[in-house]
Amino acid sequence: MHRHFIITSLAFLLIGFMSCSKKTIDINPTNNPKDSTSNVTPSKFLKENNWIYTQMKKYYLWEETMPTEAKTDKYLEPVKYYKSLINDNQDWFSYMKSNKDDVLNFWLGTPYGYGFRFRPYKPDPTKENIYLAVSLVSQQSPAEKAGLYRGDIIQKIDGNNITEGNLSGLLEKLNINITWQTTSNELKTAAIAKSSYRVKPIYDTRVIEIEKKKIGYFAFTQFLHEIDNDLRAVFNNFKAQKIDELILDLRFNPGGFTPNAEVVGSLIVKNLNPNEKMFGGHANKAQTLEAQSKPDGNKDGRNWTNESANLNTLNRIYIITSKSTSSSSELVINCLKTKMEVILIGENTLGKNVISTIITDETGKFPFVIMPAYSTLENSKGESYYGRKEGFIPDFLIHDDILPYYPIGNQNETLLKKTLEIIQGNLLTNIKVDSEHFKVNFLDKNHHYDSHTPFISN
Repeated sequence: MHRHFIITSLAFLLIGFMSCSKKTIDINPTNNPKDSTSNVTPSKFLKENNWIYTQMKKYYLWEETMPTEAKTDKYLEPVKYYKSLINDNQDWFSYMKSNKDDVLNFWLGTPYGYGFRFRPYKPDPTKENIYLAVSLVSQQSPAEKAGLYRGDIIQKIDGNNITEGNLSGLLEKLNINITWQTTSNELKTAAIAKSSYRVKPIYDTRVIEIEKKKIGYFAFTQFLHEIDNDLRAVFNNFKAQKIDELILDLRFNPGGFTPNAEVVGSLIVKNLNPNEKMFGGHANKAQTLEAQSKPDGNKDGRNWTNESANLNTLNRIYIITSKSTSSSSELVINCLKTKMEVILIGENTLGKNVISTIITDETGKFPFVIMPAYSTLENSKGESYYGRKEGFIPDFLIHDDILPYYPIGNQNETLLKKTLEIIQGNLLTNIKVDSEHFKVNFLDKNHHYDSHTPFISN
């Protein structure tokens, strides 16, 4: 038997364990689409690729678009073989990684790494070296313990100038020396080593009072299991303080444990009714028939959860987004849109409107993990239009491109400041840059992880 998780993320949403039979498809071991002669040497990747095809045929959302097994090239190394099965027209989420533990630990909230996220840019457009603007530092991570903060700018790693060509290699190391400039223009150097740490997804929560309005602010970085009561405490505090508006900051949130997303949405939604459908979706034909054969197989999706800390009376919610806002984060946005006004501020989201399943081989023969798209995600109105390269398009497009960054929760921080202005009625999107700050052109729109290998395929 082997197990797999269903999760949404920068790529995926953790739902739980499922079982699947250890079944392989019998094929001619000498079958090579490039050579039909009988004396061909069998592929050294035959067992791995047989296993991959079997899992994809059973679980892949778009399995009907897969090539027949006889037409696949089993001589490809496994990652390339996996990619050859993907429906490129609809799927930019499914991926494969060589180390299953890295992926599982990440989605369980216990990653192995340095603990910072960054956005790369060129300080001089005419030269190849790049700087890394630190956009988030995980609490209690090696990066925080080394003295790194949001807003710092990493200029060198191991004494080397950083380039697009060497960045991944430098960050793959288990130990590095980083040289960075602080927000007060000090130059610092420190050694930092990768280690496991526990993510604290409730990154910042506070009540801001402006013009007799109480505005709740909540920066949330990942949907995880076993944090529901912590979230309820946050919203009980908001409720006790009788907030007038709520800002949910999801710019760093790649998704995560789906039941946790159900709780978050149910704590916010206006006129909560646990008997109403929150979301649903559909899988491929084989999985649909299997689900219908179970005792609860006719249940149409998931309902809102019964939350006594639900805010209940808010007419609207302001949500801060970025390209790193994905999956369960987008699920919450999509579901709330059916019940209240949702105002998005920031940049486009990733556009991941599918559940993906993490599949590993429990026999231990294969150390890798595959993450194919498994099911669509649709709100109670059947809407799922954000499943596109543009994702959710913000109501107020604000580029988070002013450095050095202010701390998360600081009222001068670019996106929070703009959101507060919008709440006060200033709908202009222009942002003034003072003499102590400067605008940059980032190389892309992602908040990268310190491994430089975010768990998305695009």
